[in-house]
Amino acid sequence: SLSSSLSSSSSSSSSSSSSSAPAEPPKPRFTGKLPVVQLLEWAQKGQLTKPEFQTKAQRGGKFKWEAIVDVPASIAAGGPAASKSNAKKSSSSSSIPNEILHFTTDQMYDDSQHAKQAAAVVALHHFCYHLPLERGLPPEFRELWATLE
Repeated sequence: SLSSSLSSSSSSSSSSSSSSAPAEPPKPRFTGKLPVVQLLEWAQKGQLTKPEFQTKAQRGGKFKWEAIVDVPASIAAGGPAASKSNAKKSSSSSSIPNEILHFTTDQMYDDSQHAKQAAAVVALHHFCYHLPLERGLPPEFRELWATLE
């Protein structure tokens, strides 16, 4: 009888704390742009070809995607040279050859869309590592960004 009253009092205290917990998570919910959207916008701002995404591997219910980005050679190295103003200037010159770059992760993911977003993070980091873009990433991709540093 004593143990049942202890368990019921602990469950009632946990239920009262859990009832207040669901009210808080919506506040810190991610409201920014997903990595795929950020990569597409980066390319658009630089007047570059729209990046493409392909499934790279699928084994045992796990996925790996690849981001494919067609950029002028002057931007291919990434970093500050890949800023939107430089990208705009470089893409307007037809004498600069383009390079097609492929970005993927080492890790396989349980969710196909998560794998696609992760590939976009790798591509974004390549071109924009000098910018604090991780601040605008969903929480689950900030750690990936940090490992790419």
